[in-house]
Amino acid sequence: MDRTPDRLGDYLVALRNNFVATNSSCRRGLNLSGELKAYENETRVLLKLASTGRVVNILQRFGRVVESYMKVMKIEMMEEVRQWRDQLDIERQERVQLFREILNDELRFIEAMGDETQQMELLTLLQHDLTHYEKLLTPEELDIISDVYDRVVNYSEIVLVGGLPSWFLSPNDLLCEQGGICYLDSVRVSKCETGEVLRSFGEHQHWEDQEEACLRQATVWADLNHPHVAKLLGACHT
Repeated sequence: MDRTPDRLGDYLVALRNNFVATNSSCRRGLNLSGELKAYENETRVLLKLASTGRVVNILQRFGRVVESYMKVMKIEMMEEVRQWRDQLDIERQERVQLFREILNDELRFIEAMGDETQQMELLTLLQHDLTHYEKLLTPEELDIISDVYDRVVNYSEIVLVGGLPSWFLSPNDLLCEQGGICYLDSVRVSKCETGEVLRSFGEHQHWEDQEEACLRQATVWADLNHPHVAKLLGACHT
């Protein structure tokens, strides 16, 4: 089994490769490399910490998919498959220790934080991951994420006011295929549509009102300046 620097997912990646090698017809739902590509390609170690919840969610879902395949196909449950939860727990514990060592090494931590723009990016993504995946995280993971967040705030004096908007997407919300093509999950895209903004008012609105709301929202976004806000030009036809 290949070992990556932060260990997370090593066991399940090896399990996936072995399972597909012996069951070539079973590929649907097993594109683990595509879902983890952005995470594995990330070189900034603290941004990997900011993806903890999302990656754990992917790995847990993947383990359950493999189990479902074996039950449906009436394949004897191998001991390697039975162990995936325990092995994932071990990887998560080892990973927390890795980040604790970085946090306790001041020079290493300052280097990992990066410049002011990177610090803002890190704080945003840490908040994003906690907002969406807090219930999946262990107490130890919650502690290290909180400690890193507080240390960055104390060092940079950057304070994020309020929660992130519903349309916010992190780079890891992109799903990448082997051909290098990246796309958004349809569920995540639906959260970025103007319709959700309109529904928050709790009343039916005509298309003229929807158009006005869309333009008003776009005007606000146009003035935003943040590493994870992309400015887009285009048209929408319905």
